[in-house]
Amino acid sequence: KLLELSYEEKDGFVAESFTAGQYSGSQKIPLLQGLSSSLHPSQKWAISKILAPNTLNLDKQHAKEIKLADFFCGPGGFTQGIKEACQLLGWSLRTEIACDFSKKPLSIYQSNHRPRAKLLENVGNLFESVRYVDVGGLRVLDLKAMRLVPELEKLKGIDLFVAGPPCEGNSKLNNLTRGADQRNELYLFAIAVAIKLGARALAIENVPTVINASENVVERALKMLELNGYAYENATRVLRADDFLVAQSRARHFLVSVKGKKVLPDIDSDKVNAEKVTSGQLLGALESLSLTDPVMDAVGQSSDETIRRIKFLHDNDLYNLPDSERPPCHRDTEHNYASVYGRMYPDLPAPTLTTGFLSPGRGRYTHPTIPRPLTLREGAALQSFPLNYKWRRPGELISKVDCSSAIGDAVPPLLAKFVGLQVLTQI
Repeated sequence: KLLELSYEEKDGFVAESFTAGQYSGSQKIPLLQGLSSSLHPSQKWAISKILAPNTLNLDKQHAKEIKLADFFCGPGGFTQGIKEACQLLGWSLRTEIACDFSKKPLSIYQSNHRPRAKLLENVGNLFESVRYVDVGGLRVLDLKAMRLVPELEKLKGIDLFVAGPPCEGNSKLNNLTRGADQRNELYLFAIAVAIKLGARALAIENVPTVINASENVVERALKMLELNGYAYENATRVLRADDFLVAQSRARHFLVSVKGKKVLPDIDSDKVNAEKVTSGQLLGALESLSLTDPVMDAVGQSSDETIRRIKFLHDNDLYNLPDSERPPCHRDTEHNYASVYGRMYPDLPAPTLTTGFLSPGRGRYTHPTIPRPLTLREGAALQSFPLNYKWRRPGELISKVDCSSAIGDAVPPLLAKFVGLQVLTQI
């Protein structure tokens, strides 16, 4: 059941079509005005989907309802992708449960997805007791001896469980506890909650280096799935977001599984008839819309030195800042931070956005064609969130740091959509 997608432009619309075994479907959206005729239909589709999101034209609707639970949900990127996958399938989505331990991302999630149950809680606290058992040399959670707290126990019967457990313990940017961090254990608790909720399928996202965690969480998670009747062979894969129409080279590890199956098909990017979307293409189209939201579209304050460095890059048509223009901590010692203070390449996807994407001193986050830092709106678009996604309620004051953290931590919706299509067509 390999997933195949294709794109076609015709009569002012761009159409997306897919097949996956017995499933097939298509949808078309009006082409965003002003896009270059040289763009591939897939690029036009992605840019139009992000920047003109209210124009979806469906061939069919609501043939099936999917009940979703999203844990470590953040602002809802995973759910947004699943929602778009359901739209392509002609199914409806009902968000049953959203859980996160941070208040602001959960509030953003609530504004966009209206879950029936909203939990501000650490997933590790959702069991009345916790027990481990040794199976074949692997220490796994003993689910037969564990019970969900009553608030969750009554919500059993989920079709799809998705989660993005904390990745900081496995991140290359974490030099303190990398690969050995108690937060890594939450990966197992996400699997445990999915199983105890009776999920028919699940998808867990993390950084590629999760496989190097000293806690061996991926292998232990696969053993838990095997013991409880879920697919465990070919259940993991690393996907690059720019292979799936996200204008960002973000790579992520996914564990996907379906109850009652043993082996899952691959997600093969070669079966996606698409061209990569570049930062210049997407941000140029966004700039042409002349948006003026005082929070989302405002350029943040930068120091005089940062402004000087940005101007230097653009004036000299450079993408890496020379050492002579860097702060002393870079200039006077050897370093491997070439991307820091760097400018995005307009003809390539953006680099991975972190929570610090508003600051050029945190990575290659200078705008590719305009001498300034990125805005929150641009970060959200590079993550493939649609333009009408609600990051704050009307009139609400919101911290830019809170918002950039939510955006940078999110699962890119278009990447989640393709993962969702593969999993949903297996249940």
